[in-house]
Amino acid sequence: MVLENLFYSFLGNNIIIGQHIKAQLNFLRKILPEDFKKKEMHDLGCGDGKTTLLLKEIFEAKNCSGYDFNERLIKIAQKKGIKAKILNIEKEVPRGELAVIWGVLHHLRSPKKVLKTIKDNYQFVFIREPLKGGFTIFELGRPFQKDEIRRYLSECLGNYKSYIYKNAIFVFWKKK
Repeated sequence: MVLENLFYSFLGNNIIIGQHIKAQLNFLRKILPEDFKKKEMHDLGCGDGKTTLLLKEIFEAKNCSGYDFNERLIKIAQKKGIKAKILNIEKEVPRGELAVIWGVLHHLRSPKKVLKTIKDNYQFVFIREPLKGGFTIFELGRPFQKDEIRRYLSECLGNYKSYIYKNAIFVFWKKK
């Protein structure tokens, strides 16, 4: 965790927004359900806000807030105009309409606990996670095996819709 924090502190998403992430964002544009658009969006794990701004555009968010535990990255996100706050989602999860979790779960010590709380606190949830064995050179943490993440999602969310694109899983869940 310390190594990851240092990596993101010094490099942010500058290296991470590579061609594979751009391709994933384009894929998201194609599969995004209409009822996930035009919501109040919380990016849980916003980092420096670079991906947050792209996701805000794709989701056509009414407004957007970002949360991250890294104070330095929050300051960078705020300079980009994002309403960003310091928050460790392993200790506290805000409440809202749409939670966006882009590449965060594989960094957490207790991803199942966090997923269950997110399910309780949001009406719509979008998750994108890298999968083990793909292009994960810049995906620090511990990427999940495909079966492992699906098991977690079933246990924590119940019914959800997912897509696999290259080395990532894209997940949509909404309250019934």
